[in-house]
Amino acid sequence: MTSPLEGIRMLDLSRETAGPYGSLLLADLGAEVIKVENPASTVRQDRAILDRSVEGFDFMINGLGTHFLSMNRNKKSVALNLRHEKGKEIFYDLVRHADIVYDNYRPGITKKIGIDYETLSRINPRIITCSITGFGSTGPLAARPCFDTIGQAMGGGMSITLAPDGSPVRPGIPIGDLGSSLLAAIGMLAAIYNREKTGKGQKVETSILGGQISLLIYMVTDYFASGEVWGPSGIGRRADATHAWYKCQDGRYIAIAAVTDMFFQNLCKAIGREDLITDPRFSKGEIRARNREQLGAILREIFLTKPVDEWEKTLSEADVPCGPVNTIDRALNNPQVLHQKMVVTYPHPINGEVKAAGNPIKLSEHEQVYTAPPLLGQHTVEILGQLLGYSSEQLAELKGEGVIDYPD
Repeated sequence: MTSPLEGIRMLDLSRETAGPYGSLLLADLGAEVIKVENPASTVRQDRAILDRSVEGFDFMINGLGTHFLSMNRNKKSVALNLRHEKGKEIFYDLVRHADIVYDNYRPGITKKIGIDYETLSRINPRIITCSITGFGSTGPLAARPCFDTIGQAMGGGMSITLAPDGSPVRPGIPIGDLGSSLLAAIGMLAAIYNREKTGKGQKVETSILGGQISLLIYMVTDYFASGEVWGPSGIGRRADATHAWYKCQDGRYIAIAAVTDMFFQNLCKAIGREDLITDPRFSKGEIRARNREQLGAILREIFLTKPVDEWEKTLSEADVPCGPVNTIDRALNNPQVLHQKMVVTYPHPINGEVKAAGNPIKLSEHEQVYTAPPLLGQHTVEILGQLLGYSSEQLAELKGEGVIDYPD
C-alpha cells in the first residue's frame, strides 16, 4: 500500500514535546521526516531534555531517553551544525529538496539563524515553514518563554480543574504541548493541499496559548453569551447529573455518562432502582440537574456495594455509557486498546525492541509500519550522499571540520 504522505519531505528542527509529536504523526503517515540535529547533542541535552530520574524512576533505557524514543520513530537524523557557514549552506541545499521546515524555536530565532520563511522561500518558493511558539510570533507576550504548564495556566483550563484543597491542577497529560503539535500537523496538511492548487508554499504558525484558548471551545461562547465565568463546578452545571465518577467497593472508580433519559432509565434498571425513573426529583434531565446533589448521594452509596469490574459488566450489558477510571497500566492492557493496535512494538538497534503508543489515525488504504527512532546522525551519509551528491571524501572532511557528524 502507498503511504498517504509518501513524497513529502520535512526538515524537522523541533525538540522536546511541542513539535516532535506533530512530526511524529506525519512520519507515521508516510512523510520523510529528517531530524536536523546539532552534532553536539547528547542524551541529556537536545535528544532527551525531559528524561531525568524522578522519585526513583529512571526514564532511560540503555542510555536512551524514553521521551525521545516515544516521539521520534519513523524519522531520520542528520547531524548538522547550522551555526557553521558550511552547515547553513548544506541546510539550504536540503531546503531545495524539501516540502516543509518545522521548528518550535522562540520567535526571532529562525530569522537570527537565517532559516526563516522569508529567507527559505527565496531559495524554494514551494517551501512550507511551520513554527510552534509559546504565545505567537507577534504581540506583547511574543518574546516570553513558555512551556506546557504556562500555556495551560494562562489558557484558562487549569482554573476549572481543582484539587480538593481548591488549588488548580495541571492535567497529567501535557495538553498544551500536544495540542499545539496537533494543530501544527493540521496546519501543515492544509498548506500542502493549498500548494497543490497554487504551487506556492506559505508560513504556518500556531502557539501553545492559542491552542489552549481553542480547546475552551463552548466555554468561550458561554462566557460571551451569559457573562458567567466557568468555575470548578462548570462541568457539573453543564453536564447531566449522572455525568460523574463514583467510588466502588474495591476503591477504584467507575465513570458514568447517562446523559439522556433513555440512558438514565437503563442505569436505574441496572442498579435495581427503577423507582428513580418516576421519582419527581429525577424524571427528566433538566430536573435531575437541579437535584444533582440528592441523586449523587444515592448513586455514591449504591456504587460502593460492588467492585468496579462487576459494575462495568452490569452497566455495559444494560447499554449504559460507562468505563473504569484506569491507571496507565490498565489502560495499556485494555483489550480494545490492544485490538486497535494502540500499543505497538518495533525493533531497535540498541534496545532490541521498543513498545510505544500507536497512531490513532486509521486509514483503510494505509498499513502502518514503524521504524526505530534514529541514532544521532544515523542518516547523515544517506541524505547528504544520495540526495545532495556528496562524496565520502567530502563527508569525511565536513565531519572533521565539525560541520556534520555520523556514526563511524
